[in-house]
Amino acid sequence: MRKGYQLNKAELKHAPQAGGMGSVGADDVLAILVTYNSEVEDLARRLPGIAASCRVMICDNSTNPDIRLRIRRLAETTGTLHVPMNGNEGIGAAQNTGIRYAIEHGLGYILLLDDDSDVLPETAPTLKAAIARLTAQGIKVGAVSGRPESVSGEDLGNAPRHPTGITPCSKMNSSGTMIPVAALQAVGPMDASLFIDLVDFDWGWRALGLGFQLFIVEEVIFRHALGEGAQTLLGITIRIPSPVRHYYQTRNCLLMAGRGHVPLAWKARQCLVLAVKFFVFPIFFPPRVERLGNLMRGLWDGLTRRRGPRPS
Repeated sequence: MRKGYQLNKAELKHAPQAGGMGSVGADDVLAILVTYNSEVEDLARRLPGIAASCRVMICDNSTNPDIRLRIRRLAETTGTLHVPMNGNEGIGAAQNTGIRYAIEHGLGYILLLDDDSDVLPETAPTLKAAIARLTAQGIKVGAVSGRPESVSGEDLGNAPRHPTGITPCSKMNSSGTMIPVAALQAVGPMDASLFIDLVDFDWGWRALGLGFQLFIVEEVIFRHALGEGAQTLLGITIRIPSPVRHYYQTRNCLLMAGRGHVPLAWKARQCLVLAVKFFVFPIFFPPRVERLGNLMRGLWDGLTRRRGPRPS
């Protein structure tokens, strides 16, 4: 166990009771909100909607000292559990911190959230009710999520909508996903070694391999910001990640290619996607040299099986 995790667990013993903003309806749900140098004003605006129906834990990966302090103060004033990750430990490590807390405190569900997620008070109860309905039908539920959309309303889901309002899907989205703790205990924690990209897909595919199922609850919508936005090239809309994300996307795709639980069709498609990225991004989207450097470093580290954060 990492030293940072031990420090975080010690702090948890002194943390205020979650749900201090008046939570009702889903008291056995822990929302794990991962922050990283977040806009604190936006976070303060979003927090009441999350805390209205479930417990909340902020796992803070921020590296900016001022932002770390402001997030801590926000948590203190709202009665929200707060765990500083002592630097950027990656999304998987932050989520696992919350998962451990949920298991140790006998909670029934976790709700994974990014800091750009707008959550309504009815979100957690709706997702929890969907799990209950599916479980009553004898279905092993691995996770349920809302329908993901971009801030412009573009559908980001990986499965067409089902007329019943609950859509089976083959890939798990991270933010906006509720997971029963029983499923986490069966499948295991998030793979923190991936650091950021594909952590959610990896867990979902491991769950599917153990007979669990994944679903999108259509009446719940989660809107997400997409890196640096999107641009159109030759009539095709291309989502633009930050340059450093090229490293993690490239490296982690190669790491995932060697895992037996990852679908072959996804592996084959990603080989083509990576080839296109090496051509498109360094030529058409500045900063070109920085993007190419991250792509090349990700390629090398993926081939040499390097894990964890990007080396400096």
